[in-house]
Order: sequence, then structure tokens, then C-alpha cells
Amino acid sequence: MIEPTSNIINNQHKLVLGLDLGTTSIGWALIDEQNFRIINAGVRIFPEPLEPKTKAPLNQKRREARSSRRQRRRRKYRYQKLKSILTENKLLPIDEETSFKILH
Repeated sequence: MIEPTSNIINNQHKLVLGLDLGTTSIGWALIDEQNFRIINAGVRIFPEPLEPKTKAPLNQKRREARSSRRQRRRRKYRYQKLKSILTENKLLPIDEETSFKILH
């Protein structure tokens, strides 16, 4: 049952608005914290943006580029970590040019 807003405000209830933000929807709930009950809740669903011709998501190119950047960054980090471990244990020459050739 939905209470009129004026009754809620006049009684000085402590209300909590919960939101759930999804990729193609927004869910919400209004909760009366003093009486432990849900006053009202709902969801708004909207269509996923797609390319008209291919029906592929509009953000697919961005997502692929981001994935590629992350992969390169992780690979670089792994090489740096390996190089530091090998150098610390004196298993890799300290000379930058030689160590670069060995690791690549």
C-alpha cells in the first residue's frame, strides 16, 4: 500500500531511498526505517543502445580499446616485475640493453 506523502512527512518518519543502477535499468525502493517496511518500490527499464545496422552495442569499440590498454599495461607490469626479481637474484645482467633483449 502506498502512503500519501503528507502523512509520511507529518509523522517525521526516517526514510531511506535505495537505488540500484544497472546498465539498462534503475531500481529503487523507499523504506520506512522506524517501522521496518517498504513504502514503495519500482524499476525503470530502458533499451540497450545498439548500432542500427549491426545490432552491436554502441560502446563495443570503447570496451575493446579499454581491454587492449589494460592487457598492455598488465603485460608491461609483469615484465617489470620479472626483471626486478631476476635482477635482485643476480640472474639478469644489470645492463639495460642486454636485459631488454633477454626479456623481449
